[in-house]
Amino acid sequence: DTEALLAELAGTEAVLCTHGNVMSALLDRLRRRGVKLGGRRHSGGGGKGSFWRLEGNGGDGWSRATYEPPPS
Repeated sequence: DTEALLAELAGTEAVLCTHGNVMSALLDRLRRRGVKLGGRRHSGGGGKGSFWRLEGNGGDGWSRATYEPPPS
């Protein structure tokens, strides 16, 4: 369901909130589809207050996901 929502939102600007376990699974699927992961490389989705910025590929998919840590 999460991937379907992301496909629907491709080409738009949106903010979504989820839990780390959902984000971890999503990052794994994105990585397997060739999306480059930048910033932080680990199996978890990130800490509280952190976020991932997804960049579109100009179509209906994603080219890059970049980890942004929580503010200090």
